[in-house]
Amino acid sequence: MKRIIPITVLLFLIIIATVMNSWALSVRGQVVKDNKNSDPVQGRQVYIGDYEGETDVNGNFVIWIEPGRYIVRVDGYGETRIEGHNEFNRAINFRPRQDRSLRVIVR
Repeated sequence: MKRIIPITVLLFLIIIATVMNSWALSVRGQVVKDNKNSDPVQGRQVYIGDYEGETDVNGNFVIWIEPGRYIVRVDGYGETRIEGHNEFNRAINFRPRQDRSLRVIVR
């Protein structure tokens, strides 16, 4: 009987870890300027809703978020657009277990 408790606890922990992992997803991306050269934007805070990250020297970022609908913003820029979408400052859906890669265009 004593061996059942540790196995039960182990199974419970595995289930909890699996559920929690399915809630978070990673969003990788690059921030570039809306110009002819698509120059990378470095050292800026990127916000996906209330989640945030910072761009590196190549404009790349990684942010872990919960699934939901968010507007992507970049500190110091008034308008952002996700490549593939025509509208600026549009909310984007992020679904569970669907890690995303974005190219964020700013002006």
